[in-house]
Amino acid sequence: MNDKELRQWFADNPSLAELNTAAIIELTLPSSSTVRQATAGQGSQLEERFANVWKILGGPEPERELQFHDERKWRFDFAWPAEKVAIEIEGGTWTQGGGRHNRAAGFASDCVKYNAATLAGWKVFRITSDMLDQDPAGHLEPIINLLKGDTKCP
Repeated sequence: MNDKELRQWFADNPSLAELNTAAIIELTLPSSSTVRQATAGQGSQLEERFANVWKILGGPEPERELQFHDERKWRFDFAWPAEKVAIEIEGGTWTQGGGRHNRAAGFASDCVKYNAATLAGWKVFRITSDMLDQDPAGHLEPIINLLKGDTKCP
C-alpha cells in the first residue's frame, strides 16, 4: 500500500481517525523479503508488520506463537484458540533461492503442519508480504469478520 492509497484508506474509514502518527508509520514499514530478527523469541519484521496492520484494522487480540500440537510442538504465528482460527505469516516469497516456507523441505514440512491443523479443526490462513503490501484490508478484514461471527464469504 503506497502513501496515496493509505491516505485514501483512512479517508474512506473515518472511524480510524484517532490513530496516531506512530501507528501510521508502523503500518507503512517496509515489508517485502523480510528476515527473522536475531533476538530469540521475537517475530520476524513481517510478523510485526502484520501485527500492526491487524491492530489498526481493529482485529481481535491474538495469541502469539500458540502451540497447537502436543506431540510435534508446532506453533501458529497468530491464533484465536476459542474460534480455532490461526494465521501463519509466510515470509521469503521473493527471496532469491526461496525462503524457508517455499523451499522443498520447508514447504513439505509446512504442508504436514497445516494438514494436521485442519484435521484438528483449525482454520489456517496464510498471509504473505504481497498481501500486506497490496491490499491488507482486503485480505485481513474477511478474517476479522469471521472472528467476529460473520461467516459470509466476501
